[in-house]
Amino acid sequence: MKRRYLEWALIVFSILGVLGIVVFATYNQSKLTGEISQLVNKKVSELFNLVRPSDQQKARDHSNNEFHASSSDIKHYEATRELIPKIVERARKGVVSIAISDYEFTPGRGAIRTENKIGTGFIVDPSGLIVTNRHVVFEDTLYTVVTYDNKKFPVTKIIRDPVNDIAFVFIDPKGEKLAPLPLGDSNTLKLGQTVIAIGTPLGEFPGSVTVGVVSGLHRTVSAGSWFMGEAKKYENVIQTDAAINPGNSGGPLINLGGEVIGVNFAKTVGADNISFALPINLVKRRLSEYKKYGRLRQPFLGVAYVMISPLQAQVYGLVPGAFIKRVVPGSPADKAGLKPGDIIVKIDGEQVIQGLTSLLYQHSVGDVVTIEYVRPDESIKKVHRVKVKLVDKAEVMEGR
Repeated sequence: MKRRYLEWALIVFSILGVLGIVVFATYNQSKLTGEISQLVNKKVSELFNLVRPSDQQKARDHSNNEFHASSSDIKHYEATRELIPKIVERARKGVVSIAISDYEFTPGRGAIRTENKIGTGFIVDPSGLIVTNRHVVFEDTLYTVVTYDNKKFPVTKIIRDPVNDIAFVFIDPKGEKLAPLPLGDSNTLKLGQTVIAIGTPLGEFPGSVTVGVVSGLHRTVSAGSWFMGEAKKYENVIQTDAAINPGNSGGPLINLGGEVIGVNFAKTVGADNISFALPINLVKRRLSEYKKYGRLRQPFLGVAYVMISPLQAQVYGLVPGAFIKRVVPGSPADKAGLKPGDIIVKIDGEQVIQGLTSLLYQHSVGDVVTIEYVRPDESIKKVHRVKVKLVDKAEVMEGR
């Protein structure tokens, strides 16, 4: 009997052992399967994130490229394209061609009067005041203004500013209603801003329109007229890729507000899409001066000079600047004690590198400027400073 109990007990323990092994194996398999499943899920997730960036990655991408063209940007661009024709339709009525009138003698026809369009201008006052470039009307001859609707008006008077290449042309509208263009603010221009040029390219195609952007600001360039040999240095001008050709000189550069922000004057020979315009704020200042005084006043220091380049200064043991050749008696320079042989190196803290006259023309008659100069006879290292009040050139030169 006792032996029987032992046999049953052995059987029971055997069964329990087998069950324990099965349970243990099942548990380990489940645990292993879970770990494998987690590992696979992790790798799949990482792979998925490579395809679809995380929010952090999106943030990093956005910070690296802050501008993203949105649907509103695209709509704005399309609206701009539709706006340009409307601006042109309004502005072209204020743009004129300037023609030169000559008498010629030809066999069989005798003496005849001819007119050749040589440039562009734009109306700024309904009384008949037109802005153009000085190099367009540099000659003392007969000029004619031709409006957009081909009406012709003889020029009655011209006021020229040769330093800034600006001219004010006057006509008698004889009761005709002229359409002056509004003048903007060239100090607010930004790179990439859309601009429109209107003019008479090659003297043959009045009212031609080109569109571009502001490519550069505060440029310094040298340029000459297409119909004369004169070359001139221009400072602080606007660069644009709007096509400007011979005959466009004096025409308006217009923003998307329909305002004139520049006066076109030159293109670069041998290069495409590089053209230049005078900033309209310069014109506005001279225009205001003319309306106030009835003439253009020239801020005058009273020296004749030649420029010394950095290379020349190094060769001759001098300093770069404006070398004074002569001082006008009774001029501000004379009263300040400047002498021939002095070298002006700065005006109001700005280095004299390109030229003295252009720096002076950034000021008005009556302004007090600080002039820094050296006197090589004493020492090129000692800088003298003197305050000078600029006067009108006509006041000093009158009677000379």
